[in-house]
Amino acid sequence: MAPATIRSLLHILNSANCAEDVFGPLSGSPDEQLQGARRIYRQMALVAHPDRYHQAKERARATDAFQLLGRWWELAEQSITAGLYGLRSAAPNRPLRSPITIRSPKHTYTMHTAMAVGDVCDVFVARRHKDDLPVVLKIARDPANNDLVHNEFKALSRLWSAPKDDLKIFGPYLPKIFETFKLQDNRQINVLDLKEGFYTLDEVCQAYPHGVEAETMSWIFNRTLEILAWAHQRGVIHGAVLPPHVMIHPVTHGAVLLDWSYAVIDSGPIRAISPDHRAHYPPEVFSKTPATAAADIFMVAGCMARLMGADPGQPIPDTVPRRMAGVLRACQIPNPQSRHNDALELYESLQEAQRIAFGPPRYHPFKMPPRSHAAR
Repeated sequence: MAPATIRSLLHILNSANCAEDVFGPLSGSPDEQLQGARRIYRQMALVAHPDRYHQAKERARATDAFQLLGRWWELAEQSITAGLYGLRSAAPNRPLRSPITIRSPKHTYTMHTAMAVGDVCDVFVARRHKDDLPVVLKIARDPANNDLVHNEFKALSRLWSAPKDDLKIFGPYLPKIFETFKLQDNRQINVLDLKEGFYTLDEVCQAYPHGVEAETMSWIFNRTLEILAWAHQRGVIHGAVLPPHVMIHPVTHGAVLLDWSYAVIDSGPIRAISPDHRAHYPPEVFSKTPATAAADIFMVAGCMARLMGADPGQPIPDTVPRRMAGVLRACQIPNPQSRHNDALELYESLQEAQRIAFGPPRYHPFKMPPRSHAAR
């Protein structure tokens, strides 16, 4: 049912992130979905039509709503025709009700599992028809975010253009980017490799709400700093080193740094933030000053404190050895000029702190509970 007032309708249209937010769930065949969406569109159009309003302010609101509604209808129609409507509401880590096939200029993919809901993208597991390769499809929820999706493609392309000897070492830390293209509804999509057996730091924190052991945090800190130091040398600031963007393998102790959509290549400010993790960002991000390695270092230290059971802004827990706690605090000094600004130097300082706390390097076992649903 359409909202009764132009104010409430305009609120829905302005706050929507995708056509599904406007027209709601639609069932049946594509033709039946189009009929359902058209019915809702007509109800809303009756409320939004400018001819219904006589006061200038209300007529102006109605004009804005009518034009915006028309745009959302176009996106819904394109999404339904392409067979993509409803993906936004798919539950993370659950099989889709029915597989969906999409085509790029190079390949055909069939999506079968909703993997995650990000800030600007919905993420799915798919199979590439050519060789049955499992891949990850990151689809912009709104064409307005295409620039961020394409920015990830540019950042990863820069990193994957490194010398082969570098990639033998650092390639396993990176998502591999296969291609980027636009769907029929104009949303950008990146095709990435699937990292199986890995868990995000969000998942680790959920499994260990009171914090992991300090030795576990230490090897995760090491792996993350290694990839950051190398990326910084290649002229790329990640820009969003947050718990959902760092993945670790509990057995091999490997790590992968995800979501390079917010990356800064060569120079410039971080253009966007993850609203749900605002407290993880350093102060200079909000003043739009040019990003440096110090921003990534601030955020990775926040991830490590979170792993130990501390929320952003809280003191470092007593379970962190004293020398290592000092390293973490030095990474989160508000003034970037006083903060660590070289991930390689920080890594070396961390090695010394770890040696004092734990002795010579050793393998420290770590377990994660099995997932009860579709594996990542």
